[in-house]
Amino acid sequence: MSIQRDILNSKIEIIQHNTARLLPVMYTCLELAYKAKIDFVLIQEPWIAEDNIGTVSHPAYTAILPQRKENIRPRVAIFAYKDTKFSYTARPDIIADPDILILQISGPGLEPFQLINLYNKENLGNINEWTIQRSL
Repeated sequence: MSIQRDILNSKIEIIQHNTARLLPVMYTCLELAYKAKIDFVLIQEPWIAEDNIGTVSHPAYTAILPQRKENIRPRVAIFAYKDTKFSYTARPDIIADPDILILQISGPGLEPFQLINLYNKENLGNINEWTIQRSL
């Protein structure tokens, strides 16, 4: 899915994809996003290293992951294009959940808004509630 907002000649481009924890899919998604100059890439089920901290890297993107929580693998990630004209701030103060990642986005000609990457799934650790029930 691709989202474009054109506000006062300021266009932000966002794509979203579930990569099923597969490295080749993540690299392909990021490379395609780079070629299209996508500002933010939202990933569900990213590949996460065994330490539950790191993920893939791409020279054109900064990886943003939810705060680590009790050895639970994050199921969302956002990659921000390093040359984007938009500024962003992670907002774990709103919700600190490995299945939700919120960025506050602002920039030229753009009214500030929150970009939310949410993986709505149950079975997080020993909690059997869906993400929306558990956190929202």
